[in-house]
Amino acid sequence: MTTVINTKTKAEFKKVLQIFDEKNWVWCDEDKPLEFINLWDNNRKETCIKYKNRFSYGSKEWYEEDDYKIISFEEFLEMEEISEMEGLLEMEGLVKLSEEQIRQEMILNFEVIK
Repeated sequence: MTTVINTKTKAEFKKVLQIFDEKNWVWCDEDKPLEFINLWDNNRKETCIKYKNRFSYGSKEWYEEDDYKIISFEEFLEMEEISEMEGLLEMEGLVKLSEEQIRQEMILNFEVIK
């Protein structure tokens, strides 16, 4: 059974495409994953994307009718062994910082505000 990922936000859709890009996966027509981020706008929160190389996308309703296994973005992150927080931070373009780095950033930001 083919699995599809329901991406309820454009940020989730983009993150899935970024992960697919890191795997060197391509769209079914062999385009690079990140070339079509705006496809999410067609179905918005109902957008699903196939979890395999040479992937495609469609509406959740279409995949439900064809009995695909539909998983959430969070389930996808688990399957990829990416913590949800790490996935969200990466989606926002933030890097994973150590506690010490966070303290230093807070001190620097506080000093700038003074």
